[in-house]
Amino acid sequence: MNNSDISKKLEEIAYFLEIDGVKYKPFAYRRASSSIASLSEELTEVYRKNGREGLEEVSGIGENIADKIEELILTGEMEHLQSLKKKFPIDIEKMSAIRGIGPKNIKKLYNSLGIKSIKELESFAIKGEISSLERFGKKTEENILEAIDFLKRDEGKWGLGEVDPVAGEIFERLKKLKDVKKISFAGSLRRKKELIGDVDILVSASSSKKIMEKFTSFKKIEKITGKGETKSSIRLKQGINVDLRVVEGKSFGAALQYFTGSKSHNIKLRKLAVSKGYKLSEYGLFKNGKRVAGKSEEEVYRKLGLSYIPPELREDKGEVEKAISNNFSDLCEISDIKGDLHIHSNWSGGVDSIRDIADYGKKKRYSYLGIADHTKELKIENGLDEKRLLEQRVEIDRINEEIRSKNGKIVILQGCEANILKDGNLDIDNSAL
Repeated sequence: MNNSDISKKLEEIAYFLEIDGVKYKPFAYRRASSSIASLSEELTEVYRKNGREGLEEVSGIGENIADKIEELILTGEMEHLQSLKKKFPIDIEKMSAIRGIGPKNIKKLYNSLGIKSIKELESFAIKGEISSLERFGKKTEENILEAIDFLKRDEGKWGLGEVDPVAGEIFERLKKLKDVKKISFAGSLRRKKELIGDVDILVSASSSKKIMEKFTSFKKIEKITGKGETKSSIRLKQGINVDLRVVEGKSFGAALQYFTGSKSHNIKLRKLAVSKGYKLSEYGLFKNGKRVAGKSEEEVYRKLGLSYIPPELREDKGEVEKAISNNFSDLCEISDIKGDLHIHSNWSGGVDSIRDIADYGKKKRYSYLGIADHTKELKIENGLDEKRLLEQRVEIDRINEEIRSKNGKIVILQGCEANILKDGNLDIDNSAL
């Protein structure tokens, strides 16, 4: 039971509670789910070392949710989740992925037409029976069919945020091996696509035997789908497929370029190579049967008369033409981020004080940070009323004055995450705003 599994279970509970019309609790479960998903340490290990108290020390996990997590770790099940599934036997994971259909609509579809799955939803929509429901309509029905079609095209793909942590775990295991000389992700993961079909890892090594043994003994494997000297494939328990290739050092760059670029990018590059009298393959760039480049990607691109094309751009969307004239603008990097305008402090749902947040921002060389704590309607997060919102303003002014007195470059801004009430007004007076 890893963090991803626990996080998903809590997210499911949140969604079922929303369908059931329960207030506030879904937010608490989502907050815990998000916190667990971002943990660097496995929650099962936290529990093993510190028991239930250790769970409650994790941000977002209170007494009630700690009970549920402890039950899940010990038994593999959550009675609360099972009872919600019996009450609403709906395929939440798939149904909630349909754009434009929220918990209320899912509940209405279930109560009115007994729809529990995407297959049933599509069938009713094709027959035109969705548009007859109150608050739905012909346009909504059309949007549902379009969203289902979109979902089908992406079936078997995984979000970058889901794939990256588990792929990183495998990557770090392999990187530590003495035989590994060079290692890199390839494919859509290296191109940082939003959706990943499978994971490709490329290794340059003196010997492949130990590497393949290590790769195929990963504890989260569901099935070894192939094992050889230069290529092995596994399917993880989540359903993600991972391929590992071991290549010679003299071909590593060419192989990395070949297995990273999209199909159309690679075709364009091979055509360019032919036009210049070369032959480009995963083994290298050749002229008259002699390898002239291949150790590094930079070498391959340079020989073809191109500036280096960053992996994220290798989609055949004009990047090759730009590389000919070296007409690239820099990609946005983490270091380009100047601030953040939505941060919760310990005044409401956050963990850190405004002072600690300011100090963190200074270390990151940010220009600004915006505090946006919850307002009073969200009682579960200790939302701020008018008085406390103004008191927070005083503290922020004081911290900003201290920063200025020390020639600091960062400014702390104040906003709030207000709630829109049923009558259309905000839950905080304009005078305080």
